[in-house]
Amino acid sequence: MDRGLEFCLLDLTHKCNLNCDFCGKLVWDSDYEMTMGQVEDFCRLCSDLPARNIRISGGEPLVHPYVDEVVDMVFAMGRPIEFATNGTLLHLHEGIIDKCWKIHITPYPGVNDEAVAKYGNLPNMNLVTIKTWLDPFLDPNYYPGQTQKVYDNCCHVQVNIHGDSAYPCCQAETLERTLGLPPVHVKLKEGWMEEYGKLSVLPACKHCFVAATEEWKWR
Repeated sequence: MDRGLEFCLLDLTHKCNLNCDFCGKLVWDSDYEMTMGQVEDFCRLCSDLPARNIRISGGEPLVHPYVDEVVDMVFAMGRPIEFATNGTLLHLHEGIIDKCWKIHITPYPGVNDEAVAKYGNLPNMNLVTIKTWLDPFLDPNYYPGQTQKVYDNCCHVQVNIHGDSAYPCCQAETLERTLGLPPVHVKLKEGWMEEYGKLSVLPACKHCFVAATEEWKWR
């Protein structure tokens, strides 16, 4: 399979210790959390995935009860690790910092100021500025030409691992579940990458609220 993948996103959990208003988690499955068995399957079945790096994300991945072990397992795969976090719990898991190529923290004034001040100047830290709030209830319902452009020009060329399944992006699971779309995922199993390469993801692109948001208007 060769889709020009920039990264593989490991969607570790949708639980979070904050409730930021720019986040789209209002329509997520807020109880979702990967099991260690699913993480082990990911490491085994995705070892040959042609992605440049692996991004661990959430929710807030630091609330996962075995996040340190997860980072160790992914680190052993030999791929650069990106880690997306609000930073407020990083002081409890500082052992992961040196194992990550890049750690992304979104500054949220009055909420995670202490974390930003403590870790923001480390060489592998990236402070992510959010200019536009996401509206997870926005449904652009693009016509076919627009839908194809969203797919062709998507700036996040990724595979998103959600539990025991592979999705084309971090919004596809939400859109499939909430809108009752045809399946836009495949199950992780032996030979899954060939099956994934034949997957039609346009039903999700048609309703992508991220692509319709001001900051990400690439259509």
